[in-house]
Amino acid sequence: MDNKILEKARNEKRGNEYENSIAIKSGLVDTLAVIVVVLFLVIFEYHIKGTLNLALMAVGATIISADCLYMGIRNRKSWRIIFGIMAGLFAIAMIWAYLDQLVTA
Repeated sequence: MDNKILEKARNEKRGNEYENSIAIKSGLVDTLAVIVVVLFLVIFEYHIKGTLNLALMAVGATIISADCLYMGIRNRKSWRIIFGIMAGLFAIAMIWAYLDQLVTA
């Protein structure tokens, strides 16, 4: 009887690990998809209008910053934390520039 309970617990744990793995990969795919779309839209607008969409650049930089900071802190990788901080500072600069653009327009 104890063996059945242990086997059931092991099987449930594997299922949770599998679901967690899928959730992690899904988050990575989502992040990459958003970054690709943001880059496409920024480049497209630059070639058509000759202007940069600062709001989209801020969104992309924020996603990269959050991802790098989270992964760096969880995995204790200082280079990821440093890159996340740099991307965060870039995002803040883009947000500031976007807000300045709105006020002066």
